[in-house]
Amino acid sequence: IETAEAFINGTWDILKNYPEIQNSFEILGVTDQWNLELIKKRFRVLAKTYHPDVVDVKDTKSAESFIKIQKAYDIVVKYMTPFYFNHQS
Repeated sequence: IETAEAFINGTWDILKNYPEIQNSFEILGVTDQWNLELIKKRFRVLAKTYHPDVVDVKDTKSAESFIKIQKAYDIVVKYMTPFYFNHQS
């Protein structure tokens, strides 16, 4: 990712070249207006909803959804964290 300003300003245009990141945003249900704190809150809500310890153990779709949500969050945080913390004012 080359232009951190575009990322921080919420345009996220550069992310169109990274389908892995776009898919992760879609899985988490976040938009280009969300910052790292809001994404973290959204992840926690989804994780509590689909966590295997909370839902029925026999519900394999919930377990699969939880894994998918966790991977999506890991990808988003991996790409957002350096820009977020390096460009805070």
